[in-house]
Amino acid sequence: MAERSDADYGLLAAELAEENNIEGLSRLWARLASQAPPSPGLQLAVAGAALRAGGGELALAAALAVGAGEPAPAPDVDAEAQRLAGRALLARGDVEAALALARRQVQRHPGVDSELEHASLLAAAGHDEEALAALAGLDERHGEQPAARRLRGLISIESGDLEAAWEQFQGLVSHDELGAESCFRLAELAMRQQQLEMAVQMLVRIEDGPWLLPARDALARLVAARGDLAMAMQVFDALVAQHPELGLDVARRRASLLERQGDLQGALELLDDIVRYRPDDAGLRLGRGALLEQMGRIEPALADMAVAVRLMPDDAMALNAYGYTLASHASRRAEAYRLVRRALEREPDDPAILDSYGWILYRQGNLARARSYLELAHARLPDPEVAAHLGEVLWQQGEHERARQLWEDALQLAPDSRPLRDTMARFPR
Repeated sequence: MAERSDADYGLLAAELAEENNIEGLSRLWARLASQAPPSPGLQLAVAGAALRAGGGELALAAALAVGAGEPAPAPDVDAEAQRLAGRALLARGDVEAALALARRQVQRHPGVDSELEHASLLAAAGHDEEALAALAGLDERHGEQPAARRLRGLISIESGDLEAAWEQFQGLVSHDELGAESCFRLAELAMRQQQLEMAVQMLVRIEDGPWLLPARDALARLVAARGDLAMAMQVFDALVAQHPELGLDVARRRASLLERQGDLQGALELLDDIVRYRPDDAGLRLGRGALLEQMGRIEPALADMAVAVRLMPDDAMALNAYGYTLASHASRRAEAYRLVRRALEREPDDPAILDSYGWILYRQGNLARARSYLELAHARLPDPEVAAHLGEVLWQQGEHERARQLWEDALQLAPDSRPLRDTMARFPR
């Protein structure tokens, strides 16, 4: 086999950037593992793609393999492999192992990059105070870093300190690499505070790069929310005219906007077109499956979700969506239970999965266990559909007044929730 250059692997990494087919990546990894010597560049490409697609185990295996061969990889390649390994460990729930790896990297290669990655992992793991302390130490040793300021802004958003977040990102809008993202974050903050004109001003400042598509999508949604769907679609038209290579991604955003506006058939027609070009896009299959279920077309919805699970067998979101839909609309409850159980093993604290698991237990007749999971889900996510499920269990246990009060409270927050209204209609006073 002819030896490939770093440029070749760079091109492959770019091609894999949008890859969601874990089975395909696994086959590529198997071929790669049979090579002698394996290529660190290709291993990094596989690790990065697998991590983005939700394949934590594959990402970890590929990243760790970078340093296992001879000769030892270059320092920058090794650093990237260690970064991906830490992210993969965190993705599969091994928080302490991920942080320990990041700390070792700081000790082995002290500097801005390793210290910033350590702080980023701390923040991703929810250790905000430790992350901020690490960033303070980084500033003391290396001076204020734009990337550190960005991370402070993200931590402030997560903690709900919008004023602090605004200050951090406002100081980065003129930065060459972080300016576009900072404008987008400021637009999000403005929208959360109903400062819609400010949000528009921030969004239109983004003229190119990876933040252009999400910025135009947000702009179209703002315009549609004002009642001008035609103008919103013109925002997308102008984007495609300027960047025809974004056509399929823009079509996906159009479909999402149409769905929000209630044009389910129009959204489905767009998604059908995209699936013809991207049949192995698991996220797209999940999205179309959810839309089909909303339209009452259960069998094709289940077919799409089954494809998504085949493409991403370890993805908790795909497992949960398929399992919940099976439990709600089909007689395959044993299969539904197994799917959601697998999702819960991967994401034990996710309220949506806790809700699905509790709902399946209820459908199996196990009211006590169902209630415990649904109460936990509702405490973490006071969603109207979760309230509908928990209330139904309470009603079946004879707690009619408590169930009715739970539903009435949820209805105040989400008066348009169809699942909640349907449940309340089935249990009249």
